[in-house]
Amino acid sequence: MADGMSWCGNPAGSGINDESCPNWNECDSNPSSVYWKMASKMFAEAACGVVQVMLNGSIEAGAFRSHSIFGSVEILNLDPTKVSTVKIWLMHDLGGPQSESCTGPSVTKLKDMLKGRNFQVSCEDNYRPVLLVQCISKPNHEACRLCTSATSL
Repeated sequence: MADGMSWCGNPAGSGINDESCPNWNECDSNPSSVYWKMASKMFAEAACGVVQVMLNGSIEAGAFRSHSIFGSVEILNLDPTKVSTVKIWLMHDLGGPQSESCTGPSVTKLKDMLKGRNFQVSCEDNYRPVLLVQCISKPNHEACRLCTSATSL
């Protein structure tokens, strides 16, 4: 019903403005930004046990960005008394670039942030169960062979 619809307050008067709203990058209190930051904060606060994080290792700029919602909201709101371990799954696009691995600079920064908050941290490149889900769209890709000695892409 409301797919694609956006709205914000009207600075010229009361009511809503459904014509144009500030972009996510133009205004910290953009309605979408506020919604996702609050939802992410609540999501992180509710996390417990082992938390899995999947990052895209094919992004040239780095898999982890500290200014992302994950980096600036979720990590800061994970409770070390409720979350025992954070498992990072660094996935690469099938046939795509492998811009970063678990030992890359942005993932190392993430691991250091998490360890600094007293979380146990592990990282795995191309976690096999997720890789097999990727294989649904490219079943003939060599990484999708069920009996392979290597899981590298």
